[in-house]
Amino acid sequence: MTDGTTEIENAPRTSPLVRSRAGWLFWATVMCTVFYAAGTTASRSWCLGGANASGEYIDAAGAPTDSAPMCVNLTLGPSAQVFLTVAVIAISALVYAYLRRHRERAAVNALFGATMAIVAITLGSMVVAQVWFSQVSGKGLDESGHYTGTLPSVVADTTIEISPADVS
Repeated sequence: MTDGTTEIENAPRTSPLVRSRAGWLFWATVMCTVFYAAGTTASRSWCLGGANASGEYIDAAGAPTDSAPMCVNLTLGPSAQVFLTVAVIAISALVYAYLRRHRERAAVNALFGATMAIVAITLGSMVVAQVWFSQVSGKGLDESGHYTGTLPSVVADTTIEISPADVS
């Protein structure tokens, strides 16, 4: 015999605290990804040589050369892997909190842990990318125009364009 209520009406409700922490997770995720995207956007260019006063090409040491010196344009941008990791953490925490909504403490702890993990991942990736980017120099460019330095492919997307200098 039923009392006129449906199964959905009898389902455990999500507490206001869990809903509040889910909101914190959402806004923390949005803010962290925006700051990560802005904080990992940079570019740098340099040429190993140029031209002297008479218009002849010179290399990085100032010696005359027959070919135009090579120039590097390095562009840093946000990595899709970081965005994917953040999305997986946020969605997993929300699903876990929903499934554990009848156990408020477990749900709140999961949402708080996910929020802290997202903050740590985005800030850590941004710091690693910027520190690496500030350390890059022209020493990784060899005479044939190949860049031999390391790239932080997990924490940031890096594009390298190598071309002869336009000395006019």
